[in-house]
Amino acid sequence: MGFSIIHPIRREIDNQYYCIKTMIESYPSFMNDWLFREDEKYKMIARENAGGDSDVNHTIYSNLLYGKDVFYETDNYFYQAVFLVGYSYYESWLNKIGRNNKMLNESIDVRKLKENCGFGLCNEIQNKVNYLFKTVKPFRNLVAHNNNGTLKKEQRKVLNDIRQKYEHIDECDGVVTFNDAEFILDVLEMEHEILLEICNKLGYDTFVTK
Repeated sequence: MGFSIIHPIRREIDNQYYCIKTMIESYPSFMNDWLFREDEKYKMIARENAGGDSDVNHTIYSNLLYGKDVFYETDNYFYQAVFLVGYSYYESWLNKIGRNNKMLNESIDVRKLKENCGFGLCNEIQNKVNYLFKTVKPFRNLVAHNNNGTLKKEQRKVLNDIRQKYEHIDECDGVVTFNDAEFILDVLEMEHEILLEICNKLGYDTFVTK
């Protein structure tokens, strides 16, 4: 009796992709639940310290609620972090695949893999590779290393190109903020598709044992 075995590289690419994707998609629900619990706690503190005075209750609760506003900045910090995690996932797997094909002591990109391993990509996948290299990578470098209000001309062009489709990425005085995960999830899906296509080209398939 035979059974299927997924190539270990392909399996780990899938596992890491779904782990990152699930973490991103679960965040809004997690954050809403946490904020609800915090709000209930603030109401309880206000009641316990107001001595039955509704005005005092309102004042205490309002002061506590004002302090909660800072937690909404957590959204931006979280989305920036998982965007960087997603791009690191992509680059790390390119390097791992390169090392698996005896490409040592160098930083690997898709072009080098294609040249070294002798495969091509369809136009759809190649266009996604180009988008990641020309747009997402410079944006990743901006978020990781230079998101401090000193946008250069080429960085502003990349940001403007992205914001034509993804309006919830904001910029104020040169500082980039994320208000949702749409762009991050779209990029992560591209990265996953590219890595799986490379696996297909290199024969990292599911195979059947007898």
